[in-house]
Amino acid sequence: MPHSPTASLPAIAGAGVTAVEAPLWGKLVLRLDGEARRRTEAALHIAIPERPLTSTEAQVGVCLWLGPDEWLLVTAVDMAGEVASRLDAALAGTHHAVVDVSHRTLAFRLAGPKVRDALAAGCPLDLHPSAFPPGTVARTLLGKVGITLHLRRDGSTFDLYVDRSFADYAWRHLELAARELNG
Repeated sequence: MPHSPTASLPAIAGAGVTAVEAPLWGKLVLRLDGEARRRTEAALHIAIPERPLTSTEAQVGVCLWLGPDEWLLVTAVDMAGEVASRLDAALAGTHHAVVDVSHRTLAFRLAGPKVRDALAAGCPLDLHPSAFPPGTVARTLLGKVGITLHLRRDGSTFDLYVDRSFADYAWRHLELAARELNG
């Protein structure tokens, strides 16, 4: 397993913001046309989000809308290979791509009553609950780094996905914002 850039950094913990590196999850980028999308739903028993900025959940994992024909499927790391194989079989003859990005992309789990403030310190999105309700997902920036931000269905926990090569920068950005808010 590749070295995690944040392995030597302590968790961010405080009354306002907490953050930890999420366990290694399986992450598959899906590029699907209409037929491939229907077959994926049937093969995995998960609804592929149709509306922009939304997500769905099922036993196989969480599916995040990334673009008009692009999704991120987050599953247990030990299931990623099996899920990819099931999709290869189910999608034969369709226009599609299934790319395992499990080791390329890290995830941070963020929570706490001031987590939206910590994210707002470097993210241009309106993160107010009325604009970013539970289940919302968006590609955006944190400082100068591209991220995918997902507010989980519980409405209080964010998962932040970042390319491994930028994980240390994103983590330190969050650490600085949290230090001020946890002070």
